[in-house]
Amino acid sequence: MALFSWFLIAMLGLTLGAQGGSDSYLKMFAPQQNPTDPCYDEDRPKRCIPDFVNAAFGKAVEASSTCGTSAPSKYCDVSDSNGGPCHVCDETQPKRRHPASYLTDLNNPNNITCWR
Repeated sequence: MALFSWFLIAMLGLTLGAQGGSDSYLKMFAPQQNPTDPCYDEDRPKRCIPDFVNAAFGKAVEASSTCGTSAPSKYCDVSDSNGGPCHVCDETQPKRRHPASYLTDLNNPNNITCWR
């Protein structure tokens, strides 16, 4: 009988402690909410364009084919119509070089670079 009395006192203490000053015990049973998705508005998809992150910035790049490395070479821009504008790619001239390192450089509107 004494063991049963101690059990009741312990259960009463746990119950009162759970109902006491903190709701943390009961919060354990509350339904979990998913974090809000910025691409949805009230369960309806909306246009979502994440910020650009250049994950390759500063990483070493190796390309098997780059224009103008061994000698000047001609390349043409692709367009909807035939005969897009053509240019010369030349590693020896800074304005005409397009090294693979341009793939991972910073986006700078004052220094537009392109790998070819």
